[in-house]
Amino acid sequence: MDPATITGLVLGAIPLLISAVENYEVTFQPFVTYRRYGKEVQRFTAKLDAQRAIFHNECQLLLLAVGQNLTDILRDPNHPARNDEQLSKRLEELLGYSYITCSSTLNLINDTLSEVTQETRGFGDLLEHKVSSDKFHL
Repeated sequence: MDPATITGLVLGAIPLLISAVENYEVTFQPFVTYRRYGKEVQRFTAKLDAQRAIFHNECQLLLLAVGQNLTDILRDPNHPARNDEQLSKRLEELLGYSYITCSSTLNLINDTLSEVTQETRGFGDLLEHKVSSDKFHL
C-alpha cells in the first residue's frame, strides 16, 4: 500500500473513533442499567417498605393515643372505628389545629403509597427472575 492510501484510511478512521468514544456512555448505559437493576429494585423496595412502616407506625401511635388499636381496624374493613364520630372528635382534640392538615396528609400518603405499590408490582417478578438467573449462572 502506498502512503497516501494509509494516510487516507487513518484520517477516515479518526472520526469513527471520536464518535465511538463520545457515544460510549450512551451506547453502554442500557447494559450497565440492566446489570444493576436487581440492586436498584431491592433498594427501591426497601425505601418503599420503610415509608409504609413509618406510615403504619404513625397511624398506630395516633390511634393508641385515643384508645384504639390499628391492627383491629386494619383487619376489619367494617370496623366501627372507621366511621366513629367520637373517634374523629378525640383525634381532632388531640391534634388541635393540625387535625385537617394531618388528616389530608395521611390520606395523601396512603393514596401515594397505594399508587406506587400498584405501579411497581412487576418489579417483584423482575427481581425474582434476576435472582433465579443469577443463581443459575453461579
